[in-house]
Amino acid sequence: MHRRLRMALIGGGFIGRVHALAARLDGRIDLVAGALSSDPARSAAQAAELGIAPARAYATWSDLIAGESARDDGADLVAVATPNDTHRA
Repeated sequence: MHRRLRMALIGGGFIGRVHALAARLDGRIDLVAGALSSDPARSAAQAAELGIAPARAYATWSDLIAGESARDDGADLVAVATPNDTHRA
C-alpha cells in the first residue's frame, strides 16, 4: 500500500476549507501545513482548527514553500485556494 500524501494549503477561506474537507474525505491525503491568511495570527488559529501543527502554520506562502522544502517529511502537494488574481505570484 502507498503512503498517504502530505498536502499543504495556501488560503484558508471558504474554498480553502472545501479543499481541506475534500482531502480528508479522499482518505489518501493528510493536511500537514498551511499559509491560511495574510494575518499571521489568523493563519495560526485556522491551522489549529484544521489540526495543523503550530510549526507548520506559516505566515506567508513563500515561508510555506521554503519551510516544507527543507523538511524530510515536507508536503508532497500544495493546494492553492486563494482568489484567482493572486495565483500568479
